[in-house]
Amino acid sequence: MVVFYKDIKEIIIDKNFTIRETIKILEKTNYKIVLVVNKKNQLEGIVTDGDIRSSLLKDFNLDFKVIKIMNKKPKVVYENSNHLLKSHSLINQKKFIHVPLISPKKKVLGIYMIDLLSTKKINDVAFFIMAGGKGERLRPITDKIPKPMINISGKPIMEYIIDKAKIEGFEDIFISVNHLSKIIKKYFKGGIDRDLKIKYIEEKKPLGTIGSLSLFKHDNFSNILITNADVYTNISYKDILAFHNKNKSDLTVVVKEYYNEIPYGVVSLKGKKLLKIKEKPNSFEYINTGIYVLNNSMIKLIPKNKKFDATEYIKKLLSLNKTVNCYLSYEKWTDIGTKKELDKLKVEFGMNVLK
Repeated sequence: MVVFYKDIKEIIIDKNFTIRETIKILEKTNYKIVLVVNKKNQLEGIVTDGDIRSSLLKDFNLDFKVIKIMNKKPKVVYENSNHLLKSHSLINQKKFIHVPLISPKKKVLGIYMIDLLSTKKINDVAFFIMAGGKGERLRPITDKIPKPMINISGKPIMEYIIDKAKIEGFEDIFISVNHLSKIIKKYFKGGIDRDLKIKYIEEKKPLGTIGSLSLFKHDNFSNILITNADVYTNISYKDILAFHNKNKSDLTVVVKEYYNEIPYGVVSLKGKKLLKIKEKPNSFEYINTGIYVLNNSMIKLIPKNKKFDATEYIKKLLSLNKTVNCYLSYEKWTDIGTKKELDKLKVEFGMNVLK
């Protein structure tokens, strides 16, 4: 369904915005696009979330002006008697996701796009949540409650994951459980009251971060979307799945840039001679977010009922020349594996995390 959005001030930016500032706008909105205009509100170009991901992969400096990565010749429709028909035709033919509406003088009047609230059910993909860990780094909290059930702003962290999956159209939810599993099963039950089908994979012993998939009967599903149960994010699961299918991946790993600032001057030496010094340098790496999409034919490569971690599995797929691709995320992402990260999420919600 195509809808028209007229009040789009929140996604209109000046051409002097940086890539970093543009990312913040995209994080706050659901449109997945910003419109770049000049002082006369005339359209100069557009930047989509895909443009942002491409720029990050190309190691663009986040302080570059956004005009370096924007599409300067986007597809638009002009205000006239048949702009409604043209915009619907372009989007329904799946040629474009967003089509700005502009006046003959190129002033922005709104944007046509697929209805953000419409949800198409996803029937051939299993949504698999890894919830069997002991959460040892969060003790003593996790001595009496499993980590996925830590209550944040009124509900368990895993409930946010399940609610988001449902909103995006996933119906078949599988939860791998071990530590204090009765608490999880008592709370979520079979999912009937949520209009979902929730089933449990019982780990009789800890099977690592991906080993429980060896117990999963997957014949009815083309792919399995996997997430750790302690991850809070606004990354679109549907977008990851679309990327996975488009690139014909055996495994898609969702990664994110992680910045690390060394709080000291870093010195380069040759013997005892100082060559150079750099004050408080920043560095970054790509980190694994604990979210994946896996082709069901790859499950057979996971050892049956043995402890097996995702890192080992990725190395195995690479050794077999399987297609492992990375989906680069710029969206919010928090892993509550440590007290520090739990506190960070508490600050984001603006309240205390309930124990």
